[in-house]
This record gives sequence, structure tokens and C-alpha cells, in this order.
Amino acid sequence: MSAGRYPIFFGMPGRWRLIAKLMLWLLALFVTLIPVLGGIQTWLSYQREADSQKRTLAAVAEAFKRPLAGAVWNEDTEGIKGQLKSIVRFPGVARARLRADLGGGAENPVFDTGAPPVGGFT
Repeated sequence: MSAGRYPIFFGMPGRWRLIAKLMLWLLALFVTLIPVLGGIQTWLSYQREADSQKRTLAAVAEAFKRPLAGAVWNEDTEGIKGQLKSIVRFPGVARARLRADLGGGAENPVFDTGAPPVGGFT
């Protein structure tokens, strides 16, 4: 009986040799599939969390739109700052910024609160 391609199977009867080969193929398949499936699961979890953050941010923006618009309309700077500080208290919100677009080259007042941007991201 020759060792053939798989010397580890030398001396095994034909049936057990086939079972051993199948077990090795299954082991190789699992070793390959586990990281791939883990990566897919991680990516899907990331997508769910990103969607959740977007929905939360949209809800926060909608909830504060009217009170903030009223404070801007009345030129209530303390009210604007208070609204922005309230926005920053929500989970996942690190910074709130309101910039007025006055047009005509006029100065644009900026109201800003929260953590400074990290790594240039705002």
C-alpha cells in the first residue's frame, strides 16, 4: 500500500480514508467560513447602528426645529445656546452648531456647543 498524496492516511482502510478526507475538507470549510460569516455579521451590525443613529439624529432635529427657529426669529441668543446645549445631551450627539446664512456678504454668526471636532470631522 503506497502513501499516495496524503501520507497521513497511510495504512487506513479505504472507507476510513474517505471519511478522514471528508473531515479535513469540512474542517477547512469551517475555518474559511467562520471569519467570513463573522465579518458579514459585523458589517450588518454596523449598518443597523448607523441607521439607528441617523433616525435618532433626524428625530432630534425635528424635535428642536420649532423651538430653535423661534429663538432665532426672536434673536434670543441665550435661548439658542440653551437649545443647542439640550441637543448635545442626547446619546450619540457630540456637537451642535447653528450658523446663520445672512447673504449679501454679511457676517455669519455661529452658535456652537459640545466637543470640538476630532481629526477634522464635523
